Amino acid sequence: LLALTTRLRQFTNRCIDYLWSRIGSFDDASYKEVGYSVLSHRQVQSCWRQAVDIVVSVIKSAKEAGAELNKPHLKKSVKLGSPVASIVTGLKGFDYGLKVASLQSGSPIVIPFKSHKRLNYWLSKPGAHLKNGCIISVSCRYAVLWVEVPETKKSEAIGKLGFDINYATNLLWDSNDCSYGESIKKLCEKVFRSLPGSKGNKRARTHRKQYINRVVKSL
Repeated sequence: LLALTTRLRQFTNRCIDYLWSRIGSFDDASYKEVGYSVLSHRQVQSCWRQAVDIVVSVIKSAKEAGAELNKPHLKKSVKLGSPVASIVTGLKGFDYGLKVASLQSGSPIVIPFKSHKRLNYWLSKPGAHLKNGCIISVSCRYAVLWVEVPETKKSEAIGKLGFDINYATNLLWDSNDCSYGESIKKLCEKVFRSLPGSKGNKRARTHRKQYINRVVKSL
């Protein structure tokens, strides 16, 4: 894997150099001019895509900031598209595996890994799944994966409801003349009576805040 990421980084930088000399433009002949090295066609395409994204991003950022253009250089990580890196399942003792096309044809590299609480949270969303592709550090110390979550359809607005905050009577009143909670006058008076910065003042403020939050959350 280390040999693969090193070759990918080197080739991506060659692509960046080529694009930079051509002011960010290239065509089908560009592949032949830069060469394929020992990488497969899919790996070469993945390097080209990353190189184009980097060059376009640098030029755009420089124009927006009015700064001088400086040629970028890829150092830390390489981005692999779905044809080169994919997510697999069914590995013994692991939940998933990251399958990466290696330098040797027909011998992919499979990195098994287990799920965790945060990943399970996103995967629990309707239609969510781990997306093929990844970012791998050149040192092979970490890999970045993505969870694709389909956009949910926004429900049509049924109507509008306005709220008014009240001090002396109920805490909230809506535009349908419905009330929520009780008066916070006594809670506020406790805050006013206590010495600012004292423990009693902090307790009174916390009590008032917790009551308001409880009423709002009950809506």
